[in-house]
Amino acid sequence: MPLVTPIRLPDKASAIYDVFAGKQVSAAAGVIEADLRSLPARIYVLLPAGISSVEMRGPKFARAAQPFLWSVRVLDNRAAAIPTSIPFRLRLLGADGNVIEERFASATQQGASGQFVAPLGGAGQANCALEATELFSGKTAALKLTIESADTPKISEQAAPPPAAQHAAATEKASGRQAAPTWSPAENTFGPHIRDLAVAEDGKSILLNAMNWDENLYCVDKARGDIRWSKHVGHYFAFAPQPIAGGFAVQGFDFKAAEGYFLHLLDRNGKAQRRFALYGVPKRLPHRFVPSILKDRINNFTETKPIIKFVPSGGWGGWAQFVQDPKLLDDGQVGPPPGPWLNWANVGFFAETSPINYVLIDSFRTLMRVTAVMLVEDAAHPESFLRDASLDYWDTAAEQWVPVMPMLSNEAVHTHKLPKPVEAARWRIMLPWGVCRNLRVGDIVFHGEVLGCSHPDVVAKRPLVVLFDEGADLTDSLMHSQNGLSFDLKNAYTGNRSLVLNRPRDRQSAAVAPLYRDRFGHTIPNWDFEIAENPQPGQYGHVQFAWRGTAETKSIALRRTGSANETVDLCAGQAPANATSNTRKVVEEVPTDWQMVKVDLWEAFRKKAVRIQGMSLMCSGGSAWFDQIVLGQSVADVPVRQ
Repeated sequence: MPLVTPIRLPDKASAIYDVFAGKQVSAAAGVIEADLRSLPARIYVLLPAGISSVEMRGPKFARAAQPFLWSVRVLDNRAAAIPTSIPFRLRLLGADGNVIEERFASATQQGASGQFVAPLGGAGQANCALEATELFSGKTAALKLTIESADTPKISEQAAPPPAAQHAAATEKASGRQAAPTWSPAENTFGPHIRDLAVAEDGKSILLNAMNWDENLYCVDKARGDIRWSKHVGHYFAFAPQPIAGGFAVQGFDFKAAEGYFLHLLDRNGKAQRRFALYGVPKRLPHRFVPSILKDRINNFTETKPIIKFVPSGGWGGWAQFVQDPKLLDDGQVGPPPGPWLNWANVGFFAETSPINYVLIDSFRTLMRVTAVMLVEDAAHPESFLRDASLDYWDTAAEQWVPVMPMLSNEAVHTHKLPKPVEAARWRIMLPWGVCRNLRVGDIVFHGEVLGCSHPDVVAKRPLVVLFDEGADLTDSLMHSQNGLSFDLKNAYTGNRSLVLNRPRDRQSAAVAPLYRDRFGHTIPNWDFEIAENPQPGQYGHVQFAWRGTAETKSIALRRTGSANETVDLCAGQAPANATSNTRKVVEEVPTDWQMVKVDLWEAFRKKAVRIQGMSLMCSGGSAWFDQIVLGQSVADVPVRQ
């Protein structure tokens, strides 16, 4: 969202100019405030000295149709040319102020120079002017110029060619320290994007609503045309102003409320009186100004692309696959599904064998702060309505499901506002006891905001993230398909367990990668660790782990995988059989005793910001063990042996 944001600038800057604002600005402790509420961008220029004046030279007289010389310098307060390149505008103005010719150039420490040709039609005009304006703050120098008449040569076959043109010398000097009245900074051409208007009942004022991120309402005096008051309602644009007795009614949008749209009542002075939630939920926002856009993506998390599936009890999970594509539940399209979600042959079976059933919504690695949940069901099949469902979330710290609220309803479209916002990555909609009906939910919408990585250490902004030590977090992701990876409860670097990778007897090498999951590929749940050069809280820069092999082990490798498939292979001994182009040998020989390794991930990823979402383990020749795999914000944050 556009905002006012601080920007830190180098301390060496003697003068700072906001180019679009056309003025010099100051930095407090090296920080300036960039106002982006009404302007899409800001450009700041750092100069070795402030601009004090513009000096221009040119002739006092110029002959019509003949060239004349000019020069421009931009000076500091010591009257010395500033040693950098500064753009300026040079204009030749007629006696009536109209522009005859205009050029844009830049003045260096040596200045800038060139020539104009005096207009033939300007002969006899004594009030022409040559004007130079530097474009960082608008300081302007102007020089009067008189254009003298020139005899028009008579050309015939016997006539001699005309003499070569003589340049009028730049003998006069002018200096300017103020901006010209005709110069205007670029930001003045930006402003509120007015959409609609409403005339007050008394006819004395007009309310204009604007598609603007800052103030979005302007009340104008109808007789004088000046602004009586301005303000903003909601967190977004303002819509549909209407006159009412004693003031106006206007619609605004609230990002923090499940209803989204609200009707605001204002008195004639712009003071808010009341507001009312409008019917429905935010499914139409872009339609106000782009009718061809069919999806409203505001605050419904469709961009997180969660895993959605039906989970019964009784060990029948393999039988409980949805018969429709689960992506229909988060595609942003409000409408019934093509058919019921469960195979009818399984409904009666689950009714007798599966007392606890739920729909799982797993955002996999994205933490969400949820304020409300909306379900859209098939209005043509009220027998399938989820009238008495309930909502739970998964507490990663306690490792258990926690009830949030009942979801009682008798409508096809129902929104349930949570008693208080809840932060979680995994949710479930608990169905009534047993399976007594099929499901015909068309859309599931979560309202709130996306917070980032859902790993509990990142959520808590801890400087150390434990990827593996004593827990079983990696079991489902890495120990699958009899790939040779298991826990070793007798041989550990610290604690009571380590990971051991054994190669198959009929192969020389072994490799394990995260289990493939639709939408997320070979990645690990809750992993989305941002690697940065200078990590801030929630970012990381170093990895530490312990490993060892046997006398037969020829290579050990640990691979880190980024969100855009960036990889780095950290190996000991030989390179792994399927090594990537970015392979780093951190140890020459495979250690047969436990060895601690620390690696700067910013350097390992070739000084590129990445988000680590996966890890693979590899070995050849013999077995390999891994333990205490952690990420640290800095090298000082990774632990010593415990």
